[in-house]
Amino acid sequence: MKRLAILPLLVAVLSSCYYQPAPGYGPGYNPGYGPGYGSGYPANAVNDGKLAHNQGFNLGVRDARRGLEPKYFRYANLYTKSTQKDFGRGYMTGYRTVRPR
Repeated sequence: MKRLAILPLLVAVLSSCYYQPAPGYGPGYNPGYGPGYGSGYPANAVNDGKLAHNQGFNLGVRDARRGLEPKYFRYANLYTKSTQKDFGRGYMTGYRTVRPR
């Protein structure tokens, strides 16, 4: 019976501990987060890297079919310094799918 008497007191104490944020603050959706949130990169950087890799892959396949040497630097205007590694890896992967070592 004593346990039931303590219950209303416990509810009153715990309900006074609840914090409600001011209007305009609180959980909400921030479009900048999302796909790139867990990777440590902004979302657009993750997408840029994938796009550069895919574009490099397609150009590597095209150059291999044309019999050109594997030099992705000829496409330097298509990637930035931050996407150069992705583009180069994609290019060489695409090139090697047509012309293995």
